[in-house]
Amino acid sequence: MAGGGSFKEDSMAEKDRNQRMKEITQRLEQGVKEIFTSEMYMEYLKTMSQFHSYSFNNTLLIHLQKPDATLVAGYQAWQKKFHRQVKRGEKGIQIIAPAPIREKEEVEKIDPATLEPVLKPDGTPEMEEVEYTIPRFRITTVFDVSQTDGEPLPELATPELMGSVENYEIFMQAIRDISPVPIRFDEIESGAKGFYSSIDKEIVIQNGMSESQTMKTGIHEVTHAKLHDRDVMEEMGEKKDKLTREVEAESVAYTVCQYFGLDTSEYSFPYIAGWSSDKDMKELRTSMDTIRRVSGEFIDQMVERMQEIQREAQRHQETALFQSEQDRYGIYQIRDGSKGDQYRFMGMSYLQERGLSVDGEDYQFIYGDMLEDNDTLETIYEKFNVVHPDDYTGHSLSVSDVVVMKKDGKLTAHYVDSFGYQELSEFVQQRMTITEIHPATKEYPPLYLSDLTYAMEHR
Repeated sequence: MAGGGSFKEDSMAEKDRNQRMKEITQRLEQGVKEIFTSEMYMEYLKTMSQFHSYSFNNTLLIHLQKPDATLVAGYQAWQKKFHRQVKRGEKGIQIIAPAPIREKEEVEKIDPATLEPVLKPDGTPEMEEVEYTIPRFRITTVFDVSQTDGEPLPELATPELMGSVENYEIFMQAIRDISPVPIRFDEIESGAKGFYSSIDKEIVIQNGMSESQTMKTGIHEVTHAKLHDRDVMEEMGEKKDKLTREVEAESVAYTVCQYFGLDTSEYSFPYIAGWSSDKDMKELRTSMDTIRRVSGEFIDQMVERMQEIQREAQRHQETALFQSEQDRYGIYQIRDGSKGDQYRFMGMSYLQERGLSVDGEDYQFIYGDMLEDNDTLETIYEKFNVVHPDDYTGHSLSVSDVVVMKKDGKLTAHYVDSFGYQELSEFVQQRMTITEIHPATKEYPPLYLSDLTYAMEHR
């Protein structure tokens, strides 16, 4: 009979999969125990900060197998999406992936109004086919970027600049915006760095602390407000002792700070082993999954809000470029996903040979500032290649970027070419049309990125 022996082979394969799943489950159980009885906890939270969108199980599995991992993907994904190849001899990281099974079944059709079976003219029930999903999981293998070679990765959207105190205003504004309660600064007589009041529904942070400490405290207290508000816990039917609440808040704060590159050297968790000693495995898993979930949500919300704040500041700067009577300049770079991807980093001769043209719609405004008396296209090129302004977030000024200058009331656009610049006659009008910004005679307030307060107060 054709295909003989396949049933036996399938049974053996299923047995092997089940054994591997059992081994991974045992590894997870052991890993959870080790986290709370060793110095592994901080290292685990570092891994969690890199993989905040992964489940607790997979974050822990990645950490146990490759603690220094920073970006993982499957073998085919590295090839097709990133044009990179896994190095020969590299050992993969095994994680658990969903593999749901879809089943179809004939069932009696139910009338939604009467909740009774629908009958045919002959009195027999009318049947319909329904599809349902049975949850299943399988073992899959991923590799870290350090295990691959190939094309450089595109710059990640992670706003790594936010780790610096230079961007303190943006960071704190984002924390305020995502906090479920108001935040204010005051003198705290108890000596605490901050606290959340379930009664007054507010967060208070100690005045006069360093910017770095203020950021950390803000994250810690917002976590309390999100997770440990008295009314929220009562509604959820949760009861957590003070130590559990502190472990969760401090762990979330550590994870978020680690993600944004804030100094985490002051964090320590000497109470973790004692806290976990009287918890069963289910309780530990619940707290760890809470920490992972809230950290992930916190990071995603912070990234989104900080990017919005930056875009608001950039829109304000571009408006100032077109509407101010003062001499100014603006830097534009090609927007990801636009038609400009066809000519990114290419000289003007490349565009001409292929019948392409520069279009303002392909660009995004990156940075703007006042034009000093001695500023020229050459000095601007040098400034954005040698010593970037502290608040500049784009890449070094490169071929295909555009510099718009406003001098003595005249706006001109200049394409950075392989050698020198090429003037663009339509770029300024294209940008004005896209952004609906038009020249104005009124004085427009000058803006520097350190003036972010203005952009935030006038959003």
